[in-house]
Amino acid sequence: MKIMREPLKSGMKFKSATNNLFAIGLVAVLLCSCGNLQYPVSESHTFQYTRVTKNGEILFDIEPGDTMNLLRDGRFNYCIKKPGKNAGGIWKLLEPAGLSKNPSFEFTYLPDNQIRTFEICRYNRKTLILCEGPLRFEYKRIR
Repeated sequence: MKIMREPLKSGMKFKSATNNLFAIGLVAVLLCSCGNLQYPVSESHTFQYTRVTKNGEILFDIEPGDTMNLLRDGRFNYCIKKPGKNAGGIWKLLEPAGLSKNPSFEFTYLPDNQIRTFEICRYNRKTLILCEGPLRFEYKRIR
């Protein structure tokens, strides 16, 4: 009687284990990507306002042309028609500090050099939410 080896089964077990390990790694990466992502400072983006609230209450109606531009050269500008808000200046990304786990944007408004810091409460390539105390600015990325 001749004993036959079954190399395919052992190869299949290895391949199956490799596939399982790959699947576990992929799930881990996807789970991590569901949270906040580091804002890509090397790209310019245009965001459309979707909602502006203070303590959960809507401050004013948003119109389709209400946008904010964050340019890769460090400039920003925004226009919100109903309350007549238009501003521009320079921005920079700040690493998390103090108790915050999230990075922040520091906006320097020109020409008066007023500085405001907004925590990036959420960023996932489609949605941006900036928080400043009780104020919450919600956007969807359109470019």
